[in-house]
Amino acid sequence: MVEELLAKAREHATISIDPNVRTAIANAEMYRKRIWRWTELADVFRLSEDDLVELFPDSQLDRLFDSWHEAGTSLIVLTRGDRNAVASFQGKRLEVPTPSVSVVDTIGAGDAFTAGMLHWIFQTSHGGGRLSDLDEDQVFKAVSFGSHVAALSCSLPGANPPRIEQLTREALAKLTV
Repeated sequence: MVEELLAKAREHATISIDPNVRTAIANAEMYRKRIWRWTELADVFRLSEDDLVELFPDSQLDRLFDSWHEAGTSLIVLTRGDRNAVASFQGKRLEVPTPSVSVVDTIGAGDAFTAGMLHWIFQTSHGGGRLSDLDEDQVFKAVSFGSHVAALSCSLPGANPPRIEQLTREALAKLTV
């Protein structure tokens, strides 16, 4: 089972989980039940606003975040398309601006976001553990980088995230916050 593998890997790895809710494949109740276990295992838990509304339409965001932190997740990120992302790091909430972009295709944007954020975390030597070395400023930078990667991905057709060589300062600077 994947959860058993994650529990073992957690000793030596940073665990990131994105529930990627697809109720046509699995019903919402299954996701709601599993999320509590996933937030026990995850260091990073990212979900989209659509995922949140699908699973917890009447819940208060702060209460959910607090309960997921209590379960064990250090960093929770809610992406909201062209609106600011919300990050909660060890209980402290941050709003991170989302760059403006001419959207061509949003397929893969969440995955591009998470890949960019994790890339930033690992490139700055904060990955591989419980994220205990991160601070709020670094979380802001990681989420901002993820937002820029997602924005670049949305500016291209298909689920084709940008390659590392495309993530130049010039390319990122073209996006406005």
